[in-house]
Amino acid sequence: MTALALSPRTRKRLVNRGLDALTWLVLAVMLGTNPGPDADLMMTLIVRQSFSNNLFGFGAAASTLLMLGMLVWVAVWYRAFRRDLEATS
Repeated sequence: MTALALSPRTRKRLVNRGLDALTWLVLAVMLGTNPGPDADLMMTLIVRQSFSNNLFGFGAAASTLLMLGMLVWVAVWYRAFRRDLEATS
C-alpha cells in the first residue's frame, strides 16, 4: 500500500506517531544514558516517576501543575497578540 492510498486521517496519525518517537529519541540523545536528576525535563520526569517508580500521585500533581502553567502561558500569549489574531480572522 502506498502513502497516497491512505486516507488523510491515517497519514496524519502516522506522521504524528513518527514525530512522537523522534521527540523521545532526541531527548534520549540529548540527555545521554544517565544524566542525573539535574537534567530532567518535566515530561520525562512525569513519565519516569509515574510509570517506572509507581508514584502516580506525583505524576498527576506534576501534570496538573504543567497544564496550569501552560494555561497561563497561552492566556498571556493571547493577550499579547490579541490585535494580530483579530486582524487575521
